[in-house]
Parts: sequence; C-alpha cells; structure tokens
Amino acid sequence: MKKPKSSVKIGALTLVTSLLLPAAVQAAPLYQYTYTSGAFTDPTMAEPQFVGQRFTIDIWSPTALGLGSLPTTGVTARGTAPGIQIDFPLPPPSTSCQPDPWFPDGGCTEQPDYPYATSALSLLVSGLDANGLPSGWELSLDSSWVTGWRFNETSYLTLNSFYYSETSFVDDIYGGTPPNLGLLARNVENNRGSWRVTVTEVPAPATLLLAGCAFAMLGLARRRVDAPVRLEGRSS
Repeated sequence: MKKPKSSVKIGALTLVTSLLLPAAVQAAPLYQYTYTSGAFTDPTMAEPQFVGQRFTIDIWSPTALGLGSLPTTGVTARGTAPGIQIDFPLPPPSTSCQPDPWFPDGGCTEQPDYPYATSALSLLVSGLDANGLPSGWELSLDSSWVTGWRFNETSYLTLNSFYYSETSFVDDIYGGTPPNLGLLARNVENNRGSWRVTVTEVPAPATLLLAGCAFAMLGLARRRVDAPVRLEGRSS
C-alpha cells in the first residue's frame, strides 16, 4: 500500500529540517570581562563611604579581548561602587523646543530635554596573560549628566584603572560638579585589582530567524495535510 504523497512530503521536510537546524542554530560567544579594583584602604585618600570598598566594571563583548583599544561596537558595560552605577552606552537625549528668555519675541531653541546623561568606555590592553586576561591596561568608564544648557551645568563621575607594573598602577574614582571636581578615592597600595572572564553562548539573531522560518514551514505543511478532505458525490 502506497503512502499518500502528502505524507511523503511531510516526512522529507521533517528530515531536512532536522538535519539543517543543528547547523543553522549556531550560538555566538558573549564574553563578560569583570574588573574588580583593589580596596581603598587609605582613609586619607578616600571619602568615608569608599574606605575599604572597591569598584567593579563589567564589560560584555562579542569578541575576546586583544592587544590595543577595545572597539565599542556591540559592547556594553556597567560600573558599580557604593552609591554609584554607570551604564554604557546610554541612549541619546530627546530634544524639544525650549523657550529662550534671551529672545524678546518669545522664540525658542531646539535643546536636549534636561536632565540627561552620557557615558563613555575606554579600554587599552597592553598585555595579555596565558588566560587571555589583561596583564597591562588603561581602563576608564566615564559618565556626565547635564541639568541645564546655558551655564554648562554638568556633573562628572569616572572610574579609572591603570596598570603598567607591580609598582606602577592606580585605581581611582573621580568626579563632582565644577568647580568642585576632585578625587573621591584612590588606591595607592600594592593591592592591585583583578580580572576574570565568563563566556556564554548566545544564539545569533539571524540563526534564530532561520530556525523560526523552518518550524513555520513545517507547521504549515502539517496543517495542510491534517485539513479535512472534502468529498463530492457523483450525480447519477
């Protein structure tokens, strides 16, 4: 007894899908690099809230670190310390037409909506150890937030780490609002920070789309097979 052609087609489509999906749904690595600073143990070099504390910077990158500057395309980061969180990137500020008192006719100028924040990430790797972790680096995560445009009402906050050798390194937190910018904490002892990396597999968007199309085609074909057959009687 022959199988219906529709059943044969479904079987063939199922076989092709099962063979193609493992190759299509490929996971892309996501590297999470975490830098933890040395502790700010010198009370003369740190504000009270930072004494004995550390800061952490997490960097998520689609590629492993190499020598030179880290390209920031597709990279995200977050820096944390007591009372501090800096995210990178931040969306650009929205804009609106704001009344300008300097125009007597009541005109306005297109300005960002305040307050708004910006951020910047910079990592320069000068050396890598056997585990692919930085053994020499210049790292900074900066943020600024603007509360008004006319008088440059801007506040700044920066997490910095520079390491060149066991006797040449620094971790610090710097920030404030002009003219009261200054050092908030600095690590000057020989307790340098440390790096670690975690790699996870994340399905690439394109492969997820391909897999979804394959499953959709398979489902559509099954629906067509399972649809009731309409029989028309002959008239005698």
